[in-house]
Amino acid sequence: MVAKVLQVNVRLSEGGASGVARTLHDSLPTHGFESAMAYGYGPSGAASPLEDEYDALRLTSRPAAAVNMIAHRMRGEEVVAPGRARLAALREAIRSADIVHLHAVHSYMMPPTGLMKMLAAEAKPVVWTMHDQWLMTGRCAQPGACDGWKTGCDPCPHLEAYPPATLDRAAVQFTRRRQAFEDLGLASDARVVACAEWLAGEMRTAGFRDVRVITNAVDGAFWDAVQSSPKEERDDVEPRYLFMSRDLRDPVKVDLPMLRTLAGKVPGRVTVVGDRLAEPIVGALHLPAVQDRSEMVRIMRDHSHLLFFSKVDYYPLTIAEALTAGLRVIASPSPAAREFEADERVRVLVADDEWEGVLDQPSEPTTADTLPDTLFDPQRMTAEYASLYREMLP
Repeated sequence: MVAKVLQVNVRLSEGGASGVARTLHDSLPTHGFESAMAYGYGPSGAASPLEDEYDALRLTSRPAAAVNMIAHRMRGEEVVAPGRARLAALREAIRSADIVHLHAVHSYMMPPTGLMKMLAAEAKPVVWTMHDQWLMTGRCAQPGACDGWKTGCDPCPHLEAYPPATLDRAAVQFTRRRQAFEDLGLASDARVVACAEWLAGEMRTAGFRDVRVITNAVDGAFWDAVQSSPKEERDDVEPRYLFMSRDLRDPVKVDLPMLRTLAGKVPGRVTVVGDRLAEPIVGALHLPAVQDRSEMVRIMRDHSHLLFFSKVDYYPLTIAEALTAGLRVIASPSPAAREFEADERVRVLVADDEWEGVLDQPSEPTTADTLPDTLFDPQRMTAEYASLYREMLP
């Protein structure tokens, strides 16, 4: 009998967590598992454009997502659960699954503590991949340098951290989250997986036990596109810098002032890929966000270096994709970027004020120490999760 896994994530077609969930869904049948998908909502609260392709169960209506956004700002947690029909469909999906795999279940989908209580009542084995630090904190998912979670998030000094809040109820929610997770662990076999070594270390510091590490992989379409198109050596030696972000308005991942400075000063070409650029960057080539994976590989391989500014990622797939495609990486200092420092193609700056000097004279590789290509293979990631599932099955 084939075991069934239910993947649950707030989004289906956007973000790194959804990419990992879709990759597992696509690959699990080759490892002897069936997979189903449940998600919150798509762009602007509507259905995801991938809903039909994945036969996915949508949990959150647009009005419910809007109310939950307001409630989170005021109360620190969502208050609207799925409607009667959707809730019944979710409960049936949980009952028909052998394992429930949670990814990101915060950010206006439904009350996460309510979801944990539902899973505890069904007593199904649960794998919960931490793509961020939501479960560690009392309010936000991306605390950055804030370590208030060590003392119960009382008070919260950064109400603007995603997802933002107006009132500080972090200390109350901290206790509720921890208690709900403890109750889930008492009712069923609940395993926590961190997507990065550094995140696992912080989770252990926060008191979580038996944290396993399974790092993210690129998706199957990207991996196949790389394998089917060997990189061609360029005749010119002039560096070509690439920056990619789906939404160029995101200030925690996109340093537009630095991009403007670099585009006007550094040798070589600077290409910026993404949507919603407020005004052109003089000296840079701007391309819209790319969905087609073969086209993304082609763009990456037309460049020599990836520029990475984000300090709120955990195991950034953009870096994994760049290394898979053969690029070098220059990154702002962050624990997520340092996760890749074993690869000599990755240079993590000591401080942000190093950017201009580094790009004036980009360093060349001097050794052959690189991370193995198989590290980013989606089959490697799927095999590790499949092994964990088998441990948990009767």
